[in-house]
Amino acid sequence: MKRAWLWAGIVLFIFVAGCSSAPGTYMTKSDLKSYYDVQGRLLRTQIIPIDPSLSKADLSVPAVYSIEPFDVLNIIVWDHPELSAPNASSMASVETNAVTANQNTMVAAAVNPNQVGGFEVNESGEIYFPYAGAVKVVGRTPEQAQKILAERLSKYFRHPQVTIQVNYLSKRIHLIGEVVKPGDVELTAKPISMMEALDMVGGVNTQTSDTTQIYLVRGNLQSFKVYVINGKNPMSLIAAEHFYVMPNDIIYAAPSGATTWNKVLGQIWPTIQAVWFTKSILDY
Repeated sequence: MKRAWLWAGIVLFIFVAGCSSAPGTYMTKSDLKSYYDVQGRLLRTQIIPIDPSLSKADLSVPAVYSIEPFDVLNIIVWDHPELSAPNASSMASVETNAVTANQNTMVAAAVNPNQVGGFEVNESGEIYFPYAGAVKVVGRTPEQAQKILAERLSKYFRHPQVTIQVNYLSKRIHLIGEVVKPGDVELTAKPISMMEALDMVGGVNTQTSDTTQIYLVRGNLQSFKVYVINGKNPMSLIAAEHFYVMPNDIIYAAPSGATTWNKVLGQIWPTIQAVWFTKSILDY
């Protein structure tokens, strides 16, 4: 049923794009350059259309979720409820994608996430668990962390069975511009495509957006790639269904009349700086 709705949305998107976009406003290959001047700063940029010709090197492969600092873990040691954190059992599981609508708090949320029940991964990538002490979990999948913790606990308990779910996830993407509900989407163990991410914030605003210019920005402050959906091209929309987002991606729906990428880049540069500067602090 969900997939049927997704395809229905693609068909509607194609129809609306054909009706609402002014001729000549979408980018052509002649518009694409390697460097762009943004507020006096020369940026190295690759602009890549999302279509069937997209190379395998540029195609996002769904990644297994790895634990990051500030994630909150719900840890269950079966038959030993005394080891679970308070309220951990009531938290949402990793299967749910959550949307945070207030993009003004994206930096604050990354630095000081909301406290929820469970074991928070500290800046060093460790959790402190009863009997096990400090356990390094950063960069590991929940399954890998389960094995490590079970091995530690086996010194005190016979054949401990451990389950780890990620309650609060530090990995997220940011959707801005002419989308219905601008904000953040938290990533989970379930990969989501660019089309699914747009659907999670209500899609693009067809009254105010140029549906031929939907961008995904990925990289860092020195060099980044920009992937583009052309809503007037059905094959571009189909390809976007198989193009998966990655942490800290920025998706931007351009307004009508944003005829050049340089103009678009000038509009979203403050958000790029805020998101990636925060990431650089957390990774330091």
